[in-house]
Amino acid sequence: MNGVKEWYVRMSDGNVYGPADKASLVSWAEDGRIDPSSSLSKDRIKWTPAQLMDELGMKWLVEL
Repeated sequence: MNGVKEWYVRMSDGNVYGPADKASLVSWAEDGRIDPSSSLSKDRIKWTPAQLMDELGMKWLVEL
């Protein structure tokens, strides 16, 4: 993981945080501050679901 702060996180409530590096994103995910409903972007234009970044370990299973 590099220390380049290039990632932005958009929460489900619309708030955007960043820029942050991948190590920070991983830490935030481990702390539960990023969840599968969050989105990630490098340019704040194209957003990707956080659960698609393997490094974040968002392979959650929810049983209803």
